[in-house]
Amino acid sequence: MFILFGWSRQPKDQWKKTMYCDECQTPAAAVGSRIARSITIQGVPVLPLRSEWMVQCSICSSSWTIAKGEWLELASDAIAVEHVEREARIAEVNRRSSLPPDLIGWIEHFESEKWLLLDNSDISAEFWKETGGDRVHRLSITVGDDGSLTNRRKWKERAEG
Repeated sequence: MFILFGWSRQPKDQWKKTMYCDECQTPAAAVGSRIARSITIQGVPVLPLRSEWMVQCSICSSSWTIAKGEWLELASDAIAVEHVEREARIAEVNRRSSLPPDLIGWIEHFESEKWLLLDNSDISAEFWKETGGDRVHRLSITVGDDGSLTNRRKWKERAEG
């Protein structure tokens, strides 16, 4: 019988907070994570080795390790990840309910094609999509009074970061 053993690295997001990122020079939502390392047997963690306490910027994805005490201090006035995600879903539903039905239909259409909504007004919306490499696709649409697209503009640009 073979016994398989190895290493395990299990990150778990714990909280979110707006912080100033030194890398991208902007205030951004940061995620605090605890990364537990352990030895595994047959894929089951059996012996904890150590934990790392990390913070990651949501804009530029840079991350840095901090001391446990500092991490816990930041966590004390931060918001739990589950709470942030629930509040974001509620805000999105409220924001969309105030838009014209035709625009909501076009937004849902482009989201089903894997476009991510960046911004919108009462008659227009702007999307982006990753293409791989250092470029992204951008899409801007405007909806007329009859519900049809009156303006559709698509272009590529260099990704930030």
